[in-house]
Amino acid sequence: RENLKRFPQSIVSAGGLGIVLRDRGRLPEAMELFTEWLKRFPDKVSLLHGLVTTLCMMGRADEGLAVIQNAKVPPWNAWRLEWTKSLVLIKQQKIVEAESTLKNGLGKYENELAHSYFNTYLGFVKLWQEKPEEALLLFEKVTMGEAFVFRLAAVGRILALGKMGKRDDAAKRWKNASQVVGPQMKKILDLLSAKLELSPAGNYMSSIGDRMTIDRELRSESEDLLVVAFSETEP
Repeated sequence: RENLKRFPQSIVSAGGLGIVLRDRGRLPEAMELFTEWLKRFPDKVSLLHGLVTTLCMMGRADEGLAVIQNAKVPPWNAWRLEWTKSLVLIKQQKIVEAESTLKNGLGKYENELAHSYFNTYLGFVKLWQEKPEEALLLFEKVTMGEAFVFRLAAVGRILALGKMGKRDDAAKRWKNASQVVGPQMKKILDLLSAKLELSPAGNYMSSIGDRMTIDRELRSESEDLLVVAFSETEP
């Protein structure tokens, strides 16, 4: 809020405040903030993403999809809306549609950064479909990109190896990754190690496979993909 007071035109500060409000569960406030700022900057993808994910968390995913459909954004950044759409579909457990959206994105955009996102999220879809070998191949394609998605792909590799029964390889990856990630991703890795019994944290949560337990532990829209990947529900 202080940054926004000092720089009232700062989209970065406004978006950051919206995310904080959203992640603290103050969803109506976050929705109002994103909506108001989009009146001034209707083509700003970060604000659109913030509004859409907030609507999803409010149980209004269809409204979020309508926001994406009606948005007009610069062509060079349009891929981020495709990615956001896939995220909404995953939240709705419309996995076939999400898979199609991600595959279309891979074919439509040549941007290497876009491919890092599409491959990572498609990898989690494949994990949900119990196809860890295909998932691992997708995660292995992510060799560059923004720090967040690069680290998320690293988590995906560990999960894929674990589901393939390659516990030793998964444990090595977990050990290396846990030394370089931030606290939020470290929490995911700890939950992951419990699921796969990769470390003494294996007894951390005996009900780690329970959907509701993980839902309580993993909050953000990106972490919801891990919830999907952990779920035992058939697609």
